[in-house]
Amino acid sequence: MPKDLDVYFILDNVSTHKTPAVRAWLDHNVDELIQTISSYQDRRNLDPKPFVWTATVKSILAKGAKAKETFGTLH
Repeated sequence: MPKDLDVYFILDNVSTHKTPAVRAWLDHNVDELIQTISSYQDRRNLDPKPFVWTATVKSILAKGAKAKETFGTLH
């Protein structure tokens, strides 16, 4: 990776990743998950391109509000 590029990592510590069902899935599939992620990184790094963020804060908040509204109607 070129040294002049910034690298950002998003670490998601949401509680849904700690439910018994998700934990069981991860325990059963963690090797495959690691292999899949590593394979993706290897392919992606063959021809890397910087990510260019195009969304505005306003559009992200609007989508979040719409999702909250939609999920609130599900029972």
